Amino acid sequence: MMNRGPETYGIGRERENILPELLIFEKKLAKEPVDIKEGIYYFDAHNHGDWFDEEDIAEWDNGRLESNWKKQTFLKNPVTKKLIETIVANEKEVIDLACGPGMGLIPSVKQLNPAFHCTATDASAMVLEHWKQYLDRYCMDHGVGFAQFSVLDMPFKENSVPSFSSNIGLSSTRNGKAGYDAAVKEVYRCLESGGYLYAIESEWIDVAVILQVFERWGQEPWTCFAEEHMSWHDRFVRAGFEIISEEIVQHRIFTAEDNELGEASERFGIQVGTKETAFVLRKC
Repeated sequence: MMNRGPETYGIGRERENILPELLIFEKKLAKEPVDIKEGIYYFDAHNHGDWFDEEDIAEWDNGRLESNWKKQTFLKNPVTKKLIETIVANEKEVIDLACGPGMGLIPSVKQLNPAFHCTATDASAMVLEHWKQYLDRYCMDHGVGFAQFSVLDMPFKENSVPSFSSNIGLSSTRNGKAGYDAAVKEVYRCLESGGYLYAIESEWIDVAVILQVFERWGQEPWTCFAEEHMSWHDRFVRAGFEIISEEIVQHRIFTAEDNELGEASERFGIQVGTKETAFVLRKC
């Protein structure tokens, strides 16, 4: 990837042939991108995102991206529909964190208001590049910006972003508890005073019960269960957020078809699983 200097980008300066939305995005930046290529801002030359291979790409190109763009799941669930409606009603734009192949909350926001401006971000350059290619080909006026960076190291100034969204974006952060805490702290830093985070996040329902399964199983708990656990509610409050709303989206009980933990829990008659919760959070 070719690097260019600030004098080439002219970040923060008025330039010809640049969309107003991109100028607004650039004025939030505290860091220069290492590259701007095909409309994607690259901030992380090391590409710390999930690793995708040729099979993933084939799946995306054979209909997965199209299916994800057109999916109606969130607009059919009353809890997530209300979350999407709140974004569209209260915000002028939203930056979606760690959007992945599912594109986060952006497809649902666009279905409610096609003119609403969204920025898709992910640490994986590959997933953003394929999303950009798909939308440019099939949705010419999609109004989606793209920026590649990690949620652990965002390029924005302090107190600069009006709103973020996340669909399991924070939950997918690496490095366990330390990663979750660092991601929430970084979101709080970048949000402007009174700014909002609209998030659907996942967590284990009852770690104590899961540890019982491992004990009866005669296995050491997986690393993710060995550290102290904190709910997303408590993590957000500790970071300084005011919780405007908090509603359960769904519970998911693990079965033998999921993994070894699901198989063991079924064998011992103990239910284990995860829950997804929709939050509207305000930076105090």
